[in-house]
Amino acid sequence: MSKAGQRDMLTFMAMRWNQQKLDQLAPSLTHRCQKLTDSQLDEWVSDVKDWAEAATTRTSNVDPLVSRIEVLVASMKGRSQRLYKDTNGSKARAKIHSFSLTTKRIDIIVAIRRLKEEKKILVREMDHHWKSLSKYDDTLKELSGLFPPVIGPLSSVS
Repeated sequence: MSKAGQRDMLTFMAMRWNQQKLDQLAPSLTHRCQKLTDSQLDEWVSDVKDWAEAATTRTSNVDPLVSRIEVLVASMKGRSQRLYKDTNGSKARAKIHSFSLTTKRIDIIVAIRRLKEEKKILVREMDHHWKSLSKYDDTLKELSGLFPPVIGPLSSVS
């Protein structure tokens, strides 16, 4: 395979891999967010509160930290809900469809380039083969003159 063909193949493979990543991104993120249960969030919040209380006993500024943590937890819950909502929306499907069409166009362009490259290689090989046969043209004419001409089917000559 030529260097251009190898480059096209690597490009094609990278584009396909990226397409698969994109196709699996929304379900993967949704699955991750769904794994995170409210009990796990509450446990995480209590762990952070315990850590914050231990760290801030010297400064006794626990209330601002607790309120900040609660805001962050609420923000995380909102983001996970928006993420789930966005993956089911028509806009997300339209983006994926648009990307899919773009990928198909690029695949066609890469295939056309590959065909052009293969055509060039084939023409070069045919030219080389023709030149090598042309070298033996005189020899073949001389050899053909040594044999009598065959007329009709070969099976009738005995």
